[in-house]
Parts: sequence; C-alpha cells; structure tokens
Amino acid sequence: MITELGVFGSGLIAALILSISLPGSAFAQTTVSSSAAVTSSGIARASCVAPSPALYRGLTNARVTTLQQSLATLGYFHVSATGYFGPITYGSVVAFQRANGVPATGYFGPLSYAAMTRACGTMPPPAKVSFSATPTAGAAPLTATFTADGLSLGSEYIIEYGDGSTSGSLLPGTNNQLIVPHTYTANGTYTAILEPYVACMWNNPRCMIATMPLGTITITVGDATTAAPRIISIEPASGSVGTQVTITGNNFTNDNTIHFGGGVIMHVPISSTTDIQCFAAPCYPIQTLKFAVLGALSPACRFSTPVCGMLTQMTTPGAYPVYVENVNGSSNQTTFTVTSQN
Repeated sequence: MITELGVFGSGLIAALILSISLPGSAFAQTTVSSSAAVTSSGIARASCVAPSPALYRGLTNARVTTLQQSLATLGYFHVSATGYFGPITYGSVVAFQRANGVPATGYFGPLSYAAMTRACGTMPPPAKVSFSATPTAGAAPLTATFTADGLSLGSEYIIEYGDGSTSGSLLPGTNNQLIVPHTYTANGTYTAILEPYVACMWNNPRCMIATMPLGTITITVGDATTAAPRIISIEPASGSVGTQVTITGNNFTNDNTIHFGGGVIMHVPISSTTDIQCFAAPCYPIQTLKFAVLGALSPACRFSTPVCGMLTQMTTPGAYPVYVENVNGSSNQTTFTVTSQN
C-alpha cells in the first residue's frame, strides 16, 4: 500500500502503473482518474487534465488537487493529492517546469499550463495572448484602452500601467478577453505590462513568487504645445547671402528665434502647418519657418543682456550652425553653408 510518503516511481512507468491498477485494491485508493493512450509511435502515454493557471504555494482548492493528480500521472508527484499547495507540490511543479522548458519558478502560470496541456495531450495549448492599446500616444490627459485576447477563462490577470498604478485583479469574459481603459495625467513615456495576477505578490512583501509578463506596450504622453522645437530639414542647405531658406520641423510657435552662427533672426512666425497621419509616437504636425540669409546679423547677446560687447556680424562664406529657439526650448542643430556674399 502506498502512503503519502510512499513513492510511485517516475515518468512513463508511473503512468503505466496508474493506468493498470485494479479497482478495489489498496493501491487503487491512491490513483487518479487516468488512462493510457497509444500514440502513432506505439508508445503508451498517460492522459490528464491541466488546471487553469495562477496556482502557487499556500493555496488550498480543487484546482490544486487537479494539479497534483496530473503531476502524479506524469510522474512528478509521489504522494496522495490533498488540494494543498505545499513544499512537495512546489518541488513537483519545479521539476515539471525544468523538464518542459518552462522557467522553474514553482508558480503554475500560463506557460506551465500550456506545457501541461501538451504533456497531457487532452487539449490544445491556449491561444497566444495578444496585448494592445489605443491610442498609444497623445497629449495629457490621455485615456488609453487596453485589450488582451487569448486569455484563460477563470484565471486572474493584472495590468501595471507604468505610472505607479495597476488595474487590480481582472477576470476575462467568456470570450477570453479583457478591455480596460486607463487615463494618464502627466507627460512621460510609460510601459504597461500584462501579467498573471498572484495575490501574494501584491499583499505580501515576503512573497517568493515571480511571474513572466504576457505582453508590454509603450505609451507616450506629451503635449505638442509644450515640447521643444525640432528641425527635420533645412532647404536649401547652402546658398549665397539673400537666399530664401525653409526650415521644416515640429513644435514651432508664432514667435521663434533662428540662431544663425553667432547671430540671430528674431520673431519668425510659422509659415505653414500640415497635419499628418501618425504611425509612431510622438506625433506632431509638420510646420515650416522661412527666412532670408542676411548680409549682417545682430549677435544673440544684444537681446538677452543689458550690455552686449559684440558687434554686428557680417555674413561671410562658410558653414553656419542653425537652430530654432522659442518659449518651449531649443531645437537640434543643423548647418547652412554660405557660398558667397552676393
């Protein structure tokens, strides 16, 4: 007779012993509901049932019993099923995970569930989880709607939004889907994470369980009216004094200063604005500024200090650094080459 401390054996031999145990015998009292199947290769394989995931040390419920029975059928659990997820069950789950290419955390989550469904051969693995959000970029406050598909019915999940808040425990609907809105109130770049919900991870600082993310999304929150200006291009990139130049970029205002070498061109307004379809965050309208290359430029210090010792600068042939400044900050730098003073 096999007791709670007795050993069934391991692997296929244990599965075969379980499948041929005689009804009414002392041994039969410790067996689980299982049977032997014959694969196309002619090798007997035990069937079992993978319980829905999110099982961990300390739980006591019927799903833990199912887990223990299935681990026993597969040769990883060698005592009677009690429904309590204790150290023996933890070690059995770790052994199963190591043998099936799953991170050996001792937590029975979606990856372990998929591995057990394959090992049991009773059902196909769950659909691949997809995690998305709409929109993924915009001005604050930004309300993003998160959607997760392919989840396991009856299992709990949680979304960490990346701004210090979470969704709390979530249960998917009958279509194995979650749809959850969240509002970001401050500018920044946030990484939202979908993962299995394990209660002790959120209410026990000494919890030793770790989970793996099921999906991540980057959310960019930014206000186009307060972002620093950005130069995309300058056309033409060279020419003589008097050449009309167009700077194309983002986040210009109606009062921009163009720094040209050591001199400045003040109070340059937006020449044109074009809205574009957004394919990548952050997304801002395309704007242009126009100016003429002057033969003489006032130094920047003349507009920022009470006493400026610099004289007006003559524009001679050569390469000049160019950037845009406004109330939102300073842009990246580009170069214009003056070819002659004509």
